[in-house]
Order: sequence, then C-alpha cells, then structure tokens
Amino acid sequence: MVLKKCCWEQNAAPEWVAMSLGLQVPRTATDRRAGPHTNEPYDVVLLAFTVPTAKADWLLQPLLRKGTRSAG
Repeated sequence: MVLKKCCWEQNAAPEWVAMSLGLQVPRTATDRRAGPHTNEPYDVVLLAFTVPTAKADWLLQPLLRKGTRSAG
C-alpha cells in the first residue's frame, strides 16, 4: 500500500475540525493544530492541542469507556 502525502489540507482551522467532530477546543488551549485528509473510502480529521493535565482529565471524562480511567 502506497500512502500519498498529497491530500492533507494545510492550514486547517482547529475550530473547524473541532466543530466537525462535535468537540470544543478550550479557550486556554495552546499549540492548536488540525488536519483534515480526504481519501476514499474514508475521510480523516486530526485535532491536537495542549492543556494542563487537570484540564485534560476533565476533557477526557466523557470519552472514556465505562470502567476505565485516564492515566493521570
């Protein structure tokens, strides 16, 4: 399988990607980055940002499966 680097959109707005995922980037987040990739048969979006550990634990709580906990 050959992966193409051509399809990652440059300079995507993290806010747009967050909205597409149904998430909200905290106002205090730093180093915000995003990248959508259009490909067949799937589209992929990446969203990354930095927050303090306590805030990260709070943000992850709704995403954890029942019976699991964050590493922090």
